[in-house]
Amino acid sequence: MYWDMERDVFYPGQWLKGRIYERRCDLSPSGKRLVYLAASQKPPYHSWTAVSRPPYLTAVVFWPNMGTWGGGGLFQTENRLSLNHSSGYREPAKETRVPRELSVSPLGTCAGGGEDSPIMDIRLKRDGWALLQQGTMIEHRRGAPLGYEYDPPRTWSRRGPRGKHCWQLRMIERGFHERGGAWNVVEYELFNPATRRQSSLGRLDWADWRHSGDLVFTKDGCVWSLALQRLECAHPLEEAQQLADLRPLSFREMPPPLVYDWSADVPLPPPLGAE
Repeated sequence: MYWDMERDVFYPGQWLKGRIYERRCDLSPSGKRLVYLAASQKPPYHSWTAVSRPPYLTAVVFWPNMGTWGGGGLFQTENRLSLNHSSGYREPAKETRVPRELSVSPLGTCAGGGEDSPIMDIRLKRDGWALLQQGTMIEHRRGAPLGYEYDPPRTWSRRGPRGKHCWQLRMIERGFHERGGAWNVVEYELFNPATRRQSSLGRLDWADWRHSGDLVFTKDGCVWSLALQRLECAHPLEEAQQLADLRPLSFREMPPPLVYDWSADVPLPPPLGAE
């Protein structure tokens, strides 16, 4: 999926017959390149980190990984990538090569370690989030409603765009491995430091600020926008406008363009809703 946030136009993309670990992904500054960790748990490559051209997932280059420990990467610039692979897994797959324009280096001195952290933590801090509360992880017995719980919850905060308003968006990580539910249990809330007012947004899949000061979020397969003029409402989610309903989408074959490499412009497919 490719989201043109200037016009709120959505373009369908490729599907993956496997799992993408969204917390270990990153977009380049232009939004034209994506690095992601994926796994199919099937040969010849059970898991890998790839760089693609959104909305396509076809790899321009990819690196096989050791399971789902480590993996993923972060763009330092448009053409500089930090790869979270250990020393034995830094050679690209024989089917691909690193584009000459792309510089690849290990992600710090402990590259190849961790799961969602360190990728997610570094990315959040880079993008303006601050860790308010580290949280303490508690492992529950087998069969409990939540396998791992943060008590107190792990809490992040991001201020709204400077000069637009004083609201903060808080992301509250309750835990993960929910029995019969989501892997990551995350809630959001709005907080006004001037008035100390809190407004719960409940469980969302994702939320963040636009440059305009509006709030955008995803929930249950839909994309929503909440205008900054409605942030003060008693029940802000009731004031949100639906931008896209992705639930009717189903798998279809979508080959990449004939010219598909690091530098070529990638033509977009017809947008959602086009005849």
